Amino acid sequence: MIRSIISVLIITIIAVSQTTATEYYCDPVNGNISNNGSHTNPWSSFADVVQANKTLIDGDVIYLLDGNHGRAYISNYLFGGAGVIVKALNGHDPVITTIQFSNSSNWTFQDIKIEGIGSGLPKDGFMVTSDLSSNYLTFDNCIIQSAESSSSWTKDDWYSNSMGGIDIRGHHIVVENCTIKNTYHALFLRGNNSRASNNLIDNFAGDAIRGLGDFSVFEFNTVRDCYIDDYALNHDDAFQAYRVNGQELKMEGIIIRNNKFLLFEDEITQFVIDNDLIGNLMQGIIITDGYADGWIVENNLVVNDHSHGISLYGARNCRVQNNTVVQHPYYTDIDVPWVLIADNSKTGQANFDNIIRNNIATKFTTWTYAISNIFENNIDINENNPVEYTDLFADYANLDFHLKQSSAAVDYGNNADLPATDLDGNPRVFNSVVDAGAYEFSENTPPIYMTPIPDQVVEEGQELTLYILVTDVDGNALSFSCSGLPPFGFLTDNGDGTGTITFLPGEGDAGIYSNISLSVTDGYTTVTDQFSLTVNAAQGTLTITPLSNQTIQELEVLNLSLSSIYSGSGTLVFTGNNMPSFGTLTDKGNGTATIRLAPQKGDWGAYSEINIKLTDGILSDSIVFDLLVEELVLGIGDVMGSKLLVYPNPSNTGNISILVPEDIKGTEYILEVLNSTGQPIYSNKLGSSSEIIKLNNLISGIYILQITNKNRIYHSRFIID
Repeated sequence: MIRSIISVLIITIIAVSQTTATEYYCDPVNGNISNNGSHTNPWSSFADVVQANKTLIDGDVIYLLDGNHGRAYISNYLFGGAGVIVKALNGHDPVITTIQFSNSSNWTFQDIKIEGIGSGLPKDGFMVTSDLSSNYLTFDNCIIQSAESSSSWTKDDWYSNSMGGIDIRGHHIVVENCTIKNTYHALFLRGNNSRASNNLIDNFAGDAIRGLGDFSVFEFNTVRDCYIDDYALNHDDAFQAYRVNGQELKMEGIIIRNNKFLLFEDEITQFVIDNDLIGNLMQGIIITDGYADGWIVENNLVVNDHSHGISLYGARNCRVQNNTVVQHPYYTDIDVPWVLIADNSKTGQANFDNIIRNNIATKFTTWTYAISNIFENNIDINENNPVEYTDLFADYANLDFHLKQSSAAVDYGNNADLPATDLDGNPRVFNSVVDAGAYEFSENTPPIYMTPIPDQVVEEGQELTLYILVTDVDGNALSFSCSGLPPFGFLTDNGDGTGTITFLPGEGDAGIYSNISLSVTDGYTTVTDQFSLTVNAAQGTLTITPLSNQTIQELEVLNLSLSSIYSGSGTLVFTGNNMPSFGTLTDKGNGTATIRLAPQKGDWGAYSEINIKLTDGILSDSIVFDLLVEELVLGIGDVMGSKLLVYPNPSNTGNISILVPEDIKGTEYILEVLNSTGQPIYSNKLGSSSEIIKLNNLISGIYILQITNKNRIYHSRFIID
């Protein structure tokens, strides 16, 4: 007892010293639990943090980096208000094996993967659990899974590999935007005032949802693909509620709306058939024990092959409205799903004062309905006549339960107590009268994206603007919305079917931002375009100084200098493309280079789009220039078939030798050397015996050599480097 008191005192003293909410970081690969938890000195795993009883206060945020953060046991962490948020750092994919809450409240987990591999949990064990004293817990945009894939699992594999998802006993629990997949049981919310919304429960073998508390809401969820039947152990339910003797038998104020409960949406392959994998005994929405009081069950789609489509035992003051309850098209037996309102003989409650309105179902158990119930504007499908399915629905065989224009359900309903939208989120009334079933038929043509948005890439410090154009042939007013935008993203709706999304990422915003969804609605239909944004860390800038187009004459040499402006730290490499054969690129390795162009006789002509590229492996820049090589044209009296031999040419010593042509040997002639401006710098009259002439100590430059006798003039150009 003394030891416990000391522990409490120590924790209290430490808590007083921290008064400002703080951002902490956990790195299970490189962190250490003895660090201060900062970005530069992170803690190790999240499980280590709560095991070490690190001091946390309301408003703290704990960022998790890549790696496995272990099995987290959160005990005696009670917060109010903002509580503590645990979330994945941008660009990271952390994994927590299991989370167990004990006497803890006001925790939020965002963007976290919870994967039970290696936990040793049985199929009836859960990856996330709590006691009755753990309340106000939120899971947002998390993935909870036994394994990444179950596509190759046999029935035995389902028993040995799967485990439960979430089982929380406290009140005020929120599970939203999550994916719970490849589990035995998926989601149990046992406490009052809880909410599950916009979740996907995919591939389960037990119960998908158990809602066991009062005044809870279950909406916009998709439950699909029930695997294996083990009715002797557990009758699978898409949604189940119950109270047993010894508890308060009344279950009050539960709302179940805008959900899809689909027995099987995966492809029914030969592997599935051979291994008997479809859980075809899945029940839809059911309260088995206790009784339902004041429930609203509306705009749900239930597709199964069990008689319990929607079954409320002992129901009173409940409204069951605008649901579609049909048999899965894979099956043709007569055990079709019904809408049942009945007395609960097990716990002794009668049904009364309920409303059953605007539903489509393959059976209504009207013989069990109390006389005080209202039963109106429902469509009862004749299960023995498959034509009724095809007459009602757009594509029954392929699980499309929208209404055909000619469907008897169009404008069949009663407008009392209507929700605002149908299962698709479209207005619940298109014309003046509501349709029966979960979907409202609309002759409206959906908006069309004229410029679908591909995945985008931008760098920190750069601005990226995406232009949106949508048309609507019906002329309806269009409005945009965008979910998943990062804090540096901004949507502008011009109100005319055009708009922009602007991204202004700054330092520290590098990462991958997935599932950015741009939606446009015309008031009837909503169309969504989804893309991702990758923000790369700033790498600096790189620019090559431009070159102008160049002109040179045959036998001349042109040296070009290349330079660049670079703020990065990589290794720069120049390359040339489309370079003429007489051109040489020399990379000096420091962001500078030279190009030497030395066209010979016959190389005259135009050389277009010589491309020079500079890169550090990430950044790159290129320039393009054109080169014109002019033909060397001889003057009057020049000899075209003979030329002077000057060697070496070019010369790097300042000395050259000249071989006199055969056809002027034995005559007198004048030898002149002109500089590049045409001014003579050397002139000499030579006799007939000279065959080789040497000129020494010339400075660097381009020269013209000219030999003249009384009949002919010879030219040649040479270069002193």
